[in-house]
Amino acid sequence: MAGSNTGAAKTAAGPAGMVLLEQTFPSDERLLIDEIAPLMATGKERFWYRISRWSIARNSLFGMIERLTPGMWAMFLCRKRYIQDQARSSVTAGAATQVVNLGAGMDTLLARDQTFEDMPCFEVDLPGNIEAKREGLTRALGEVPRQLRLVPVDLAQDSLDDRLAAAGYDPAQVTCFVWEAVTQYLDEDALRATFEFLSGAAPGSRVIFTYVRGEFLDGSEDFG
Repeated sequence: MAGSNTGAAKTAAGPAGMVLLEQTFPSDERLLIDEIAPLMATGKERFWYRISRWSIARNSLFGMIERLTPGMWAMFLCRKRYIQDQARSSVTAGAATQVVNLGAGMDTLLARDQTFEDMPCFEVDLPGNIEAKREGLTRALGEVPRQLRLVPVDLAQDSLDDRLAAAGYDPAQVTCFVWEAVTQYLDEDALRATFEFLSGAAPGSRVIFTYVRGEFLDGSEDFG
């Protein structure tokens, strides 16, 4: 989400594409059930989704993905399923009364899951990604779901506190934060500023986040 990193603004399509293709499997074989993803798809993503509804094409495509990037497909889907389960638990078994997705991209969890439909849900991302999300949800559902507040923020430059406060975020409420596939695109200052913001969350809040080892990012270790 760093403003100077144009690659970060393009990464939303990768995980969303994996989730979309997952929907071509029978429902009892999927890790994620996402009925909104096919409705949001356009262009080449929609083309591959249509092609992959034939099992021969789908198996060939996933075979190619596995050869090129072993484990990548499963990693995305397992990660998203784990985040989904933990976010649900933070509401149903915990005390969270609002959700903040930092770097939401094209993820549809907060739009499709009834667990979150009666609470404020904030989706934070770069302005371009937020606009693409707004267009995608409107195309799929006719409008942005009432519980969603789409908040354009560049974590490398903007005040997360100010932008979320303006959108109605209440730091006194127990919150579930989702921070998926973002930290590797931020410099240390932006990371520290975000963690400083998170440290002010109400007691009982939960942060579900992913990270990439520094040795992998700087190329000193590829971990196989």
